[in-house]
Amino acid sequence: METKTLIKSLLIAPVALFASSAMAIPSLQIGDADGGVCESYDFLSEDCIVGGTFTVTSDTAGAAYIVFSAVPESLVDTFQIFPSGDEGGLANVEEGYGAPPFSDPNSLAPHGIFDTWSEVYRIDFNSPGTVVNTTPGSGNGSIAGWIETVDINIYMATSGIHIDLFRCSSGMVEDDDCQITKGTDFAPFSHDASVVPVPAAVWLFGSGLLGLVGVARRRR
Repeated sequence: METKTLIKSLLIAPVALFASSAMAIPSLQIGDADGGVCESYDFLSEDCIVGGTFTVTSDTAGAAYIVFSAVPESLVDTFQIFPSGDEGGLANVEEGYGAPPFSDPNSLAPHGIFDTWSEVYRIDFNSPGTVVNTTPGSGNGSIAGWIETVDINIYMATSGIHIDLFRCSSGMVEDDDCQITKGTDFAPFSHDASVVPVPAAVWLFGSGLLGLVGVARRRR
C-alpha cells in the first residue's frame, strides 16, 4: 500500500509543479500592443509575434533592456531600427555579435537564437503602476506591475528580428557591470517575441508605385 502511495505521489508531483509554474506570471514579458496579449503566438519558437508596436511589462519599476537580434544567425549588422518608448527614443547601450549582455559571463541563454548580431536598448519602467496580464505561454492571471509601449521603425531588415528583455541584478549594462543571476532577471522563452513588419523601404517603394499608377491613370 505504501509503495503504491509513493508511486502515485511521484507521478502527481511533477504535474503539480508544472501547473504552479504555468500559472505564474513572469517578472518580465513582451506582448502585442493590444493590452499585452499576443494576437498571434508561435508555439514552435515560443515567440509572441508583434508588429511595429508592442508592449514590455515588469513587476518592478526601474531600468530594463530590450534586445533586438538577427535571426537566423548573422555575424554583422543586417537591420536598422529606431525604437522609441513612452518618453521618446530609446538609447542604444551596446551592440555586437554574441549573446547579450556582452559584458556579462551569464549571458542570455542561446535557445536557438544566440550567438548572433544583437542591439541592446535601455527602457525605463517609470509610468504609473497598473495591472499586468500574462501573455500566452503560461496560465491566465494578472499582477500589479508596470507597462511600457514600444514603437519600432525598421529601415532595413534582411532577416527576422527576435526580441528579448532583461534587467541586471547588480550594476548596469552601460557600466560594463551587468549581472544576470536570477530567473526573474529576464523574460522566459515563452514570453519573448519576434517582429517581422514590412520595412519602411518597402512601404516607400510601394507608395512610389502607387504614385506612378496614379500619374499613368491621369495621363490616360
